[in-house]
Amino acid sequence: MAFSITSCSNEVSSKGVVEIPIEISKGKIDSEITLSHRDKVKITVTSDQDGVLHIHGYDIKVDVFENKSSVVEFVAEATGLFKLALHEMSDGDHDHDHGHKKSHGDKEYDEHGAVFSSKVLNPNDSFSFKIIEKFKGSTIPFHDHMQHSVKPGNIIVTNDLGESRNVVIQINDGSFTPNQVTVNVGEIVIWENNTGKKAAITSGLMGESDNHEGHEKEVIIGNMKVLPN
Repeated sequence: MAFSITSCSNEVSSKGVVEIPIEISKGKIDSEITLSHRDKVKITVTSDQDGVLHIHGYDIKVDVFENKSSVVEFVAEATGLFKLALHEMSDGDHDHDHGHKKSHGDKEYDEHGAVFSSKVLNPNDSFSFKIIEKFKGSTIPFHDHMQHSVKPGNIIVTNDLGESRNVVIQINDGSFTPNQVTVNVGEIVIWENNTGKKAAITSGLMGESDNHEGHEKEVIIGNMKVLPN
């Protein structure tokens, strides 16, 4: 399956919506998508073949069809680097409406980088991720992609309401401190690199692939970056 994403310059409509055209065609990714926190986004996708475009971390999947346009709209509530992927459309997917979103259980969050993936963090650098509504009641595992000797950790998102706060996790030699945190929707988790080495905080289980179960193989084709304001 050959494809590429060509992302043109972002355009802001009179209604304050960031409009981004994406063309899926053969074999090359020209550029990543860059947004700002809380942008209202409208992505229009055209394709030369049928498939399913998946925006990791936002749990958004949109069916795309040959020589037709598909549209997905959302608010960029979560900041960080999120993978864009494409996989083959199964027979059942052909019955879905254009632009249909699909939700997933916690197993989706176990996939490597499905929710977030930081840039490479030098010593004393930090990475932050805001917990949004769709993660309520879920457990999000995370690990250091650069240092497998650091024991993986978990973020538990509760159903309780409370005042938003910053939850700090220290990246130490051999461990995260704390290794497990319980947070509410709206809170921000911050990882601080206290080691003398480089780190890269990635959601999911260590060593997991990006393949779907069965014969549906998902291929990472680009990134969507959401920057804090």
